[in-house]
Amino acid sequence: AIAPLWKDAQFLRIVGLYHQNTGNLTRAAQLFDAALRLAPDSAEMRQAIVWLFIDSNDNISLRKLLATHEAEWSREKEMHDALGSAYQALSLPSVALARYFTPQLAERQGDFLWMMNYADPLDQNQEPDKSWRLRRHLLSSEWAQAQQGRPMTRTQARALAHRRGAGHHPPPGPLQLRRGFPPAP
Repeated sequence: AIAPLWKDAQFLRIVGLYHQNTGNLTRAAQLFDAALRLAPDSAEMRQAIVWLFIDSNDNISLRKLLATHEAEWSREKEMHDALGSAYQALSLPSVALARYFTPQLAERQGDFLWMMNYADPLDQNQEPDKSWRLRRHLLSSEWAQAQQGRPMTRTQARALAHRRGAGHHPPPGPLQLRRGFPPAP
């Protein structure tokens, strides 16, 4: 009854995510690889394998994947956050910034979470003053917005509370960019 599902890339990706989240990274990689073979042009399938290698700290596989696919995958804007995060995970923040994050800066100005995450590779790239000024500007703007009675999103409030020392969870880091929610404590 479910046999046809094993030939569906989306199903394989979802089952792969289950295995990834339960710690069976080898099985997750097999499923993502199979999904990618079924849907080689799917950004979702491509992102799944990139994020698996990032989340599992598999730098060898990540380097091989970038060497093999980056030239093609980088043409898709949907892949830029994952590819930039891959370079960040490989401790190459200057590449992440130059190729993937800084080119998006102008269009992402209104995205508080993305901008807060942009500060992370700046820190990693030995630009702490620039990172600090960016975070201070973003948080000051959010604080001013809150003082004017405009509600902040839950993510914005959590990040602001954390920066002021009242948060229970850290704000989303560079690898949570794709997830839109904070990491588990």
